[in-house]
Amino acid sequence: MLKNKVYLPSFLWAIVVLGCSKDDNSPESIDKDVYLVGSEFNGTASVAKYWKNGVGIALSSGIKDATAFDIALSGNNIYVAGSESSGSFTVAKYWKNGVPISLTDGSIYAGARSIKVINTDVYITGFEFVGDRQVAKYWKNGIATSLTDGSKAAVALSIAVSGNNIYTAGWEFPTANYWINGVNIALTNTNTIAEASAIAVSGNDIYVVGRENRGNISLAMLWINGVPTPLTDGSNSAQTCSVVVSANDVYVSGIEFIGGKSVSKIWRNGAPTLLTDGTKESSVIGISIFGGDVYTVVVEVDGNTQIAKTLKNGVVKSSMIGGLGTYFFRAIIVEK
Repeated sequence: MLKNKVYLPSFLWAIVVLGCSKDDNSPESIDKDVYLVGSEFNGTASVAKYWKNGVGIALSSGIKDATAFDIALSGNNIYVAGSESSGSFTVAKYWKNGVPISLTDGSIYAGARSIKVINTDVYITGFEFVGDRQVAKYWKNGIATSLTDGSKAAVALSIAVSGNNIYTAGWEFPTANYWINGVNIALTNTNTIAEASAIAVSGNDIYVVGRENRGNISLAMLWINGVPTPLTDGSNSAQTCSVVVSANDVYVSGIEFIGGKSVSKIWRNGAPTLLTDGTKESSVIGISIFGGDVYTVVVEVDGNTQIAKTLKNGVVKSSMIGGLGTYFFRAIIVEK
């Protein structure tokens, strides 16, 4: 069974949460560990953090702005990817068990957006500016590989590794793209704006999710081996954020804007299931599959209060109540 983590698209806004005060149905009440990453404002700067079952761990000093965008676990080690301010620019970096490792030198804007660890190899995607444009990149054990030449703005948002092959997904304006060992494959044409937000590989099949504009509407999209399948009919704008393959089932998470609000959804083999009722703004920031059970992390906005909820098969099992000041970007759910 392939377990995958969320990759949140760059066009999907951050969900704001503060603290991590717990209600009576705290994450410890479920049979899985829940990790979230993001940042928390300390009154002076944004602090990069991760939370395990509601308990926050600061990764940066709080003197300079920093943000955590993704997290991966390997054995007893915790890896977090993100960025930190450096003068007028930002440094792409990651933290291993809280120890920071810089990927760029801070002389230009750069950022890390996703992370994956295979055995002892650390793979990170992101971007670094060359002149006035972003160049899509990935780093393997700190060594950078440019995926684009800087002629167009581009960002790598997701990575998967299978055998000796490295798969990345993202965008090179205006197209959704993925790369196999650095070879660029455009999923869309230049007549529309599109983006690939996540990638997964199972056997010989490559699964990419993203969005594609059709006029003023954004379609939630799934590409299998480059063949497109719209997940929505175009009546509302929609976006995807992750893809997980388990056995013969393909799960995609995302949102659809219904009645002016973002409604969290998952699609199993193309069939949609609502995770929220549309009375509040929401977003899916994590999904994992365990023995046929679907675990998701959804953030709902209730006035000035934000609530991060862990669901099992669509039923809320735990929640954390927050407020203003902290941004959650991604979540993973793992066995205890």
